[in-house]
Amino acid sequence: MAAIKEAPRVAERTNELGIQMLSSTLHRQVFPNADPSRKPTSDQVKLSKKVLQKANLLDKIQTPLGEIDLDMPKLAGRDIQQHFVVLGLEQSRPYLEYAERFAAESLPPMPKRWSQKPGWTRYGNDTYEEGVAVAYPYGDAMVFDVEVMWKISKYPVIAVAATSTDWFSWTSPDLLKKHSNNDSSDDERGPFKTLIPMGGHSTDRVIIGHNVSYDRSRIKEEYAIEPTRFAFLDTMSLHCAIGGLSSQQRPAWNKFKRYRETGIKKARSMFEQNGEGMDVNFMSEQWLDVGAMNSLKELLEYYTGDILDKSARDTFGSENPQEVLDDFDNLMTYCAKDVHATHLVFSKVFGRFLKKCPHPVSFAGMLHMGKGYLTVSEDWKKYIAKSEAKSDEYQQTIENTLLALAEEALKKVDDPTRDDDLWLRNLDWTVAPIKMSKPRINKKGVVLVESRPIIRQRILPGKPAWYRELWEGDEERIKLTLTKRVTPYLLKLQWKGFPLYHCAAYGWTFVVPIEQADSMAKLKPLEFSANPDDETYDARASVDTGHLYYRIPHKDGDDLNVGSPLGKPFIPYMEAGTLSSYITTAKALLNMNASCSYWLGSRDRISSQFVVWKNDTVGMGIADGVNDKASGVILPLSVVMGTVTRRAVERTWMTASNAKKNRVGSELKMQIQSPDGYKIVGADVDSQELWISSLLGDRQFQMHGATPLGFMTLQGLKSLGSDLHSLTGRILGISRDNAKVFNYSRIYGAGLHHATQLLMQYNPDMTKEQARARAQNLYRATKGTQYSFKGPPYYRDFWFGGTESFMFNELERIAKSEFPLTPVLGCEIPDALRPETVRNDFMPSRINWAVQSSGVDYLHLLLVSMDYLMRRMDISGRFMISIHDEVRFLVLEEHQYLAAYALQVANMWTRAIFSSRVGIDDLPLNVAFFSAIDIDHCMRKEVDMDGITPSNDTPIPKGESVTIYQLVDKLAMTNLPDVLGDELESVALIRDQIVKETTSPFYKPVVKSSPSWWLESQMAASIKDVGEMKKELIRMHKSGIECRVGMVTTA
Repeated sequence: MAAIKEAPRVAERTNELGIQMLSSTLHRQVFPNADPSRKPTSDQVKLSKKVLQKANLLDKIQTPLGEIDLDMPKLAGRDIQQHFVVLGLEQSRPYLEYAERFAAESLPPMPKRWSQKPGWTRYGNDTYEEGVAVAYPYGDAMVFDVEVMWKISKYPVIAVAATSTDWFSWTSPDLLKKHSNNDSSDDERGPFKTLIPMGGHSTDRVIIGHNVSYDRSRIKEEYAIEPTRFAFLDTMSLHCAIGGLSSQQRPAWNKFKRYRETGIKKARSMFEQNGEGMDVNFMSEQWLDVGAMNSLKELLEYYTGDILDKSARDTFGSENPQEVLDDFDNLMTYCAKDVHATHLVFSKVFGRFLKKCPHPVSFAGMLHMGKGYLTVSEDWKKYIAKSEAKSDEYQQTIENTLLALAEEALKKVDDPTRDDDLWLRNLDWTVAPIKMSKPRINKKGVVLVESRPIIRQRILPGKPAWYRELWEGDEERIKLTLTKRVTPYLLKLQWKGFPLYHCAAYGWTFVVPIEQADSMAKLKPLEFSANPDDETYDARASVDTGHLYYRIPHKDGDDLNVGSPLGKPFIPYMEAGTLSSYITTAKALLNMNASCSYWLGSRDRISSQFVVWKNDTVGMGIADGVNDKASGVILPLSVVMGTVTRRAVERTWMTASNAKKNRVGSELKMQIQSPDGYKIVGADVDSQELWISSLLGDRQFQMHGATPLGFMTLQGLKSLGSDLHSLTGRILGISRDNAKVFNYSRIYGAGLHHATQLLMQYNPDMTKEQARARAQNLYRATKGTQYSFKGPPYYRDFWFGGTESFMFNELERIAKSEFPLTPVLGCEIPDALRPETVRNDFMPSRINWAVQSSGVDYLHLLLVSMDYLMRRMDISGRFMISIHDEVRFLVLEEHQYLAAYALQVANMWTRAIFSSRVGIDDLPLNVAFFSAIDIDHCMRKEVDMDGITPSNDTPIPKGESVTIYQLVDKLAMTNLPDVLGDELESVALIRDQIVKETTSPFYKPVVKSSPSWWLESQMAASIKDVGEMKKELIRMHKSGIECRVGMVTTA
């Protein structure tokens, strides 16, 4: 049963700092065999209180929450850690076995000829020459590749699959039909309309591909609302996890590879000249041998040395299906070679992936991530049409207004007073003369035919050069947009009341009379050369003795040129009046353009989404709705581990904006709508990566909230200004919302330079020196001061004196260790970021990896928990999508509250194993549960967002947000033990096997509690205090005492 106790004046269970922990009922269920020795020492408690007192946080405890008694499933193991081993193994089987076996096998010889018969054809030992028709390919594991004529249809044309015993080819029946140029005019699907059947909907099968989500989206069975038993493995994702390159590394890697053939010395010289921010003395051939880019061609060459010829794919860019038929055998062989190459890569990467990510939850979680499923209605088409129409309307208004200004300016072509206009005088008024024909004159000098303009002559004769440059040849008209160089002049823009001026050397500047230069004393004026051959020469500025010129600040640095002052980054300046205009419509035009920016930047990705609509040939198992709305499904093209941190990457849905009232098309996410009879159930993990990072610092004291950062994360209140974001806002003098950007970028490894530039963006009146000083204050107060310890082995640089010093020392310990591992699931950093490979380079990427990769562990644990609970509780539903710290499930409406319960239990289990793995067998009550579960009919950030945008004027009905307390009320009449039932047979079988084991590579870590001298060193207020610790360390080392700091080892 479930019950809530009234909020007590004193919490039932608290830790040594007074922070409310799980109730006894919950604690017994989540930590059934808690180790009594894993408690903070009296010294640790004393030191924690001291550092909290120094930060003015001690005893600032939140009012206790109501205690919760909730029946939960018994753990499938002795404790929370073994529980997840059991769940991970159960969900990995039999896929892991199939994949491992297939990776060790070879493919049979490739057929030399291919059947053109529609559907599937098998080529085995007994049917090698001609092949035999089959309903679908069969086998436990196979490699699969699809080809599409992408210009005319999103549906497949041909496909090839291969197992260890057979090859299979598939030909679209639509390819063999006669086609005309009008095939696609009456059907959005184009000339191809058939999905690929794979059969065996309920059969366990592993399907391997390179960027396999693309191939999955062409499989018919994957569109059914009941999930298939197919598991998809992506060689691109596997590579990213073991040999991928970070965003910091990719430009350098590309440059180095480009010069590889010319010799290592030239490459090293190039890096020294270009300053790539790495240890050039260490650059060697090894750098190229530990990582590669992600394309199949790159990976085949990297892992095997073979070269893959991709030239034949150009035919699939044709708009004539007959070209595919004419070269059928060659194109089918091209597809088959991709299959063969994918298997070669898979055989190289899969075993290495299992070593890098050994926990079964990492494998099982990856499989769940590959099964995304998004449902839409006919509102999808309306959304695209309305967004396009509103964008066109705004763009036309902008252009008409600008053209009117241009025509008005054109009237001054012969007006000498235009030179008095501080903006128009900067335009090129050179007029192209009108070419006239020669008059015809007779011998007597009588003009027979007057001179007249030549019919064929230069465009827009008689018009000034700036106007002629606006001519759009393809459209044969004058075309003027906000991106044109003349536009700021036509709009008469000014910065801080001074006119704008553009020069080649410095981009857009503002011009200040010398007598008013005192108002710009904090800024450095630009210097111009008098030599026309120099880059800094400017025809006006170089001879202007009455004015000083200053750069308009660029968001990425004050030494960078602004290409256009009318871009999105300048909207806040326009609203604040820093950027202004004599033209009253300028602000409206800028806002209108910004309103269109999201749609214009996303339109192609959105419009190209592959939507499969329910029809007679695609049965989705979705009942006809009462509103007679068509049902459609999008299988998101996610790369489940698309970065070195193993984060998923997807170009549309994972980058989708939330609906904003001033942004056309920003209601995109709301177009994901549940079919009738279903609900979308999900939640955002509260401060996920901030909590993970702070927990790493707290673990040194074996106590939640022991460090200032940990305490603010758990007990800080926005209303009292005691949370991290409020603290940062006060230090920097900015809003709490803006402070969030500084906090997360700092935790991800960004340094002082980034903070300085960010601060100048928020406050354009601030000089670089002022911004840097404030940023230094922030880093000194938060990250602390770095101390370089030159001494015996094991000692290193560390941070002290800041509210986040404990956390950063833990993150850097992970990043600098010989084999950096995530602390919970033990995933190892990719080879290209290992310290032995890069030494001290790419530290921001390595710290970012430690945080974000732990966030991926969190997601995988959550998905594995939900899969187990939904099967055990017989909840009808499926995973939809995860957007980093946000998860969504499509659930039968009658199961919506049970699904919400399952999600709360899954979150508690996930938080619990994080705590347990760092040595704390307890959990604060206020992070154990999601703050709320969203139960909705569409996908959106908050259930009460109305979705009103310029392209949508109809409010979207609200959904329901349910806290754990409201959920307990709703489940009060539900007998949860009956709903939970008996343990799943497949889980019980593995549990019984695992429980017998006395040791496990994933079992309890042995955490060496941080000694007092190390804690005090990080708390030190000065270098002098740290010096005392140094003497003690040297003494201990000479005495042979083990004194590594911050060590975590695994039994």
